[in-house]
Amino acid sequence: KHGDNTDYSVLNEGQKRSVAKQLLLNPEINKDFGSDYLGSLIKRYSKKGKKKSIEYALVAYNAGMGVADDWDGKRESLKYGAGFMNDKDEETYNYLNKILG
Repeated sequence: KHGDNTDYSVLNEGQKRSVAKQLLLNPEINKDFGSDYLGSLIKRYSKKGKKKSIEYALVAYNAGMGVADDWDGKRESLKYGAGFMNDKDEETYNYLNKILG
């Protein structure tokens, strides 16, 4: 897609991670990858309805799919002290509110 014809199959896992990190420093590649990844998350959570699939996808994008899979779908439960998981989820609560209002 970006004119890179490197044979990555000859690299070990550590080298592949290093190359991936370097590629993600390219804004165009990072934008494409992030958009594709977010799109796949929206599709994964599409059974929850249009609005909820976007919320769940954003939770997964920010905090991981495990958190999104366990989440009850209520933004308030992501607030620190609400008992959902931990203080890291407050970051996800703030992220959702920043993105979705």
